[in-house]
Amino acid sequence: MLFRSTMFVLAEGLKLCESGEAMLEVDRDRGQQLLANGVALLDAVWERGDLDSERKPGIGFRIATVRQLLGEIDAAIARFVKVAGAYCDNRIGAVAIERAVLLAGSRYAELLNASADVGHAANIYEQSLNILREKYPSLPLAHEMTYHYAALLRQQGRYDEAARAYALVTDDHEYYTEALYERLVCMEAMW
Repeated sequence: MLFRSTMFVLAEGLKLCESGEAMLEVDRDRGQQLLANGVALLDAVWERGDLDSERKPGIGFRIATVRQLLGEIDAAIARFVKVAGAYCDNRIGAVAIERAVLLAGSRYAELLNASADVGHAANIYEQSLNILREKYPSLPLAHEMTYHYAALLRQQGRYDEAARAYALVTDDHEYYTEALYERLVCMEAMW
């Protein structure tokens, strides 16, 4: 059972987020402020120990989506990953990992193309791909991202791991031929 104060803070946070989303179309600055205040309350509720396990995945997912709306992409990805890692037995966890992988992959590619520091982006992308592969192997996205996981390892110079990951790309994958070639490139780099 939730404490009264937790219920109040949760309700206020959700109300502020809803108001913020509605306000974005009319007054972007005011809408963003409402969203920021709402997500701060939801973060506080998330960290409390009295939030029941039925509500926690939904609140975590809501925090991530609001962070994404606010343009706080790294924070959104981190929260999606946290929700997916903790709630793999919940439908919300599966949606969260798909969002995390797609956002993290886009963020990583964006930084890579800009010749920026990709360290943190690469780590969170790899973390999201690992959760996808380990906890959600039956999702179609897990099959699709096998090649991309191997490519990430290769880009980081982790040729042994990359070669093993390329070997997991099945013959029905759209990048199967490329995976065969990339695996040989990795093996050659190790010799």
